[in-house]
Amino acid sequence: MNVFNQSRVVRYFSSIAIANNFDVEIFVGKAQGLEVKAKADFLPRIVTEVNSFGKLFIHMEDGFSHPTRTHVIIHTHVLNSLFIRDTVQASVLDLHGGGFVFEGTDASECYMSGFVDNFKVTAFGSANINAVELEAQSISLSCNHSSQISLCAKQTLVGTAYGNCHIRYKGKPSVDIFNSGLSKIASY
Repeated sequence: MNVFNQSRVVRYFSSIAIANNFDVEIFVGKAQGLEVKAKADFLPRIVTEVNSFGKLFIHMEDGFSHPTRTHVIIHTHVLNSLFIRDTVQASVLDLHGGGFVFEGTDASECYMSGFVDNFKVTAFGSANINAVELEAQSISLSCNHSSQISLCAKQTLVGTAYGNCHIRYKGKPSVDIFNSGLSKIASY
């Protein structure tokens, strides 16, 4: 299988939403850029568009599915929010700022590093979130089903856990998580 690289020019964005079957690397604090690596016949079927609110959407065109994973590399000056679903596997490196919002659903996975003041995280389905290297002063959490979440909170960790989630945290925050179900909440 021949893999081709394609650089794409998109408008300014500070938020990203990704669906389908992608491996994504996001580098924060760099000059904006977007590179897609895929088989040649897949490239035209990969949608990369920015809406009027500055959100970058990445997904396959409607009705097209593929068994192989497509690799996307994103460079951005700033990232305020990330939404992933389906089987997206993402890594966000050197995230920094006042606040960051993350949502992972289905069988998505995400690794994050850096530091933020406020981190709002939502996980549904069997999402797997490793943010133990993303230092946050305060974290607001909502998880459901069988999500697995690893975090690093310095001051506060608040939220809700439904179903059979596994939440682990690093740091010594005050913890106030409403647990409705069989979720496990523990420190490292």
